Amino acid sequence: MEGFGGLAAAILVAMVLMVVVPALVLGGLAQRIWKHAAVTGAAIVLGAGGGAVAVAATFYGEAITRPTLVLEAPTEFEHEWVVLLEDPTVDQRLDWSGALAPSASLRIPPGGVVRVTQLPDPFRGDIDVVLSSGAHNTGLIARPAPTELRATRMVAFGFVAYGEETEPDLSMMDEAALVDRVLALEAQR
Repeated sequence: MEGFGGLAAAILVAMVLMVVVPALVLGGLAQRIWKHAAVTGAAIVLGAGGGAVAVAATFYGEAITRPTLVLEAPTEFEHEWVVLLEDPTVDQRLDWSGALAPSASLRIPPGGVVRVTQLPDPFRGDIDVVLSSGAHNTGLIARPAPTELRATRMVAFGFVAYGEETEPDLSMMDEAALVDRVLALEAQR
């Protein structure tokens, strides 16, 4: 097996063993202790179910515990993008709470640009981002911040479906236009 094929096979074997071994162990114990088919069957189902939960938590945990970031925008907020800039010189933190369902909230100014001390590393698309209005993000830009923004990284969340934009699409701008747009939005206080 070459490349990731071997890794995929190893993961598949681990998944199968995580379901089969508990079922066999519990089934074997139940058979020795109670010697009753119904109890043995229940123990096998319990072992397999427990193994399946362990597989889900181990290999698909991010689907179960997808973090949520709630962006608390003012009621007059009408922009299509929210921009987070990583700026170690500011005191604004993105504090996550909750172990099984991590969440954080962040107050967004009218312009939709907020600077935070540190962004999650790496900032991927596996975070559910919701505006306080209930709108879910439909686009994501994650990149190093242009030096003119005096920040290290930039993450922008779009909240309008592709093709329905009325504002300039940040993901399609060249760097100079992006800097000008972000600075103009940040100036809106």
